Amino acid sequence: MYSSGALEEANKYPVGTWHDCWYDTKRSYVTQLTKPSTRLATSLLTSAGLLVLFSSICLYYMCVLIRKQSRQPKQNSPHVHVIFLK
Repeated sequence: MYSSGALEEANKYPVGTWHDCWYDTKRSYVTQLTKPSTRLATSLLTSAGLLVLFSSICLYYMCVLIRKQSRQPKQNSPHVHVIFLK
């Protein structure tokens, strides 16, 4: 009927004992007995910050290279003429 993991978890908290619990203020039926972890949120924010930093550095170097290329004098490129014969 119940999985062994769920039964073991339920046995950790016998009826009649007091334990701290945390619940979602928007959905009060969602509770948990262990303190919520911020590890996932912290790792996602760190990853997003590093991605923004890396993107900014790439954008900066791309602008530098474009500016450097636009300052160079234009070289005459050889013209290729194609003639079709019948």
